[in-house]
Amino acid sequence: MCSFLILFFCNETQADFEPVQDRVCFKNSVPILAMEEDVLSRLNKSAGPDLIHTRVIHEIRHDIAHPLTMLFNRYLETKQIP
Repeated sequence: MCSFLILFFCNETQADFEPVQDRVCFKNSVPILAMEEDVLSRLNKSAGPDLIHTRVIHEIRHDIAHPLTMLFNRYLETKQIP
């Protein structure tokens, strides 16, 4: 698929790029963790594509903050959406 898209959208050839597996971006990086306070502070946004009203989210924010924090941290640790 990449080879197909490159034909239409890029002027560079494959030889112009370094192989991705040979590069290490964060060799000794500190793990990133979501904190429950951060999740709580961001639960006051407008309705998204799920159309859940902000008042509903506001009322249950303390009940969903911990499970959401666990999901975010699982994603950050495994780099896969659980």
